[in-house]
Amino acid sequence: MSEQSATERAFGREAPVVRLDWRSADGKLALRGLEAAGHLRSETVQARFSQGTIEYVDEPVSAQLRLEPGTTLTWSGERIVAGAGVSLELATNGFKASGVSDVLTLDLKPDPAMRGAATLDLVTEPGSLSGTLAWQAQLQGSEVIRGAGSWLSAEQELPFQFRHAISDGVGELTSAATLQISQPLAGSLLKDWVEDYDLVAGELGYDLSLHWSDNYGGRLALLLNEVDARYGEDVLYGVSGQPILEIESTGLSMQPARLHAGHVDPGVLLTDLEARIGVAGDQLSIQQASFSVFGGRAEVTDFDYDLVESNAAFNVDLKSIDLTQLLALEGDDIQGDGVLDGYLPVQINAGVPSISGGRLESQPPGGSIRLAPDFGALTGQPGLDFAVKALTDYRYSSLTASVDYHEDGELQLGVSLQGRNPEVEKGRPIHYNLNVTENVLVLLESLRAQRTVTEGIERRALQQR
Repeated sequence: MSEQSATERAFGREAPVVRLDWRSADGKLALRGLEAAGHLRSETVQARFSQGTIEYVDEPVSAQLRLEPGTTLTWSGERIVAGAGVSLELATNGFKASGVSDVLTLDLKPDPAMRGAATLDLVTEPGSLSGTLAWQAQLQGSEVIRGAGSWLSAEQELPFQFRHAISDGVGELTSAATLQISQPLAGSLLKDWVEDYDLVAGELGYDLSLHWSDNYGGRLALLLNEVDARYGEDVLYGVSGQPILEIESTGLSMQPARLHAGHVDPGVLLTDLEARIGVAGDQLSIQQASFSVFGGRAEVTDFDYDLVESNAAFNVDLKSIDLTQLLALEGDDIQGDGVLDGYLPVQINAGVPSISGGRLESQPPGGSIRLAPDFGALTGQPGLDFAVKALTDYRYSSLTASVDYHEDGELQLGVSLQGRNPEVEKGRPIHYNLNVTENVLVLLESLRAQRTVTEGIERRALQQR
């Protein structure tokens, strides 16, 4: 005689089969094609399902439980245990969930309780994510469901507690945790994340509260602690602050909150960045923004950024810019010193910046400009050769520049210099009016490439130590 399988020992070869199709009087709940074989033994019901679907539809919620072949159910006294293999599909208000359950346990006591786990795929507006949901819930007085659980995804565990009143559909959910970010957060949680921005390192704390009835809303308080945020090719390092987001059925909003960042290097190093940032509808508000650049400080006038049209207008006031650091962008052919102030009227259209009518001017007493001796061979043009010779050691008392930057990346400077070279024409005054054109986008790409090579060499040097 062949050895019996575990299923045969539990249910027998001729276990009776029950088939059921049923719908509730209100049409919201239905059982379709439910088929199971089972036995009653010692006050314990044991069943094995071969097929069946449980459906619930009550706009805007629709849910479906599909019992895969081989799913088991044991009902013993005050406890029902469903084996692994129940498939779930849930949809409501643009949110979809699907997955497969682990073992589910229902305790039928005066206040029934359920606990279980499931592997789920969740589809939301930002993207879809996969993880494991573990929960436990209890029905209190036939009116209120209370519970707690956790969501585990990409090595991040998010605990939560919830309460839902059955009679009026009013409920709430809270969750709080601190996440240690060691890989792109959204990219690891959302498997189809395609945006150019993400959080890539640091510590992120949050405190979330959601409530629902006819509508939903809530509040999300964040605690950013030295978080590194990527946008495109650039990383904003060391972001700290405590923004609070208000969640409404119509969207998100945020009261202006102060944020600080250590530095970002898009080709030009910007440090000690600060701003108050808020969100209202499609408007991003920027207040009291400032940063350090070229040894000086830049202060930005308050402005609103249209998140739909990507438009904005503001002024950047520059104070005590170090000419030595500014000229270092051009390499070793030209050097100088001095301190500059100025302003830059910035316009952003469809996400592309431009400047019209900007101005820079030197602080007294001026400074110096020095061209490398071999900057250029003699051209045979007396005026040009004289200008190059005088700029090999030019002491200026006044430097002014008009600044225009076009959307194609072309920067135009109209430079006016007043000063002298002690070694040229016995140091008599020499005035210059120069027009300088530079493609900033090409320059920044060159600086980025140079930075990448330098960082690569530094990493290899550290690995060899």
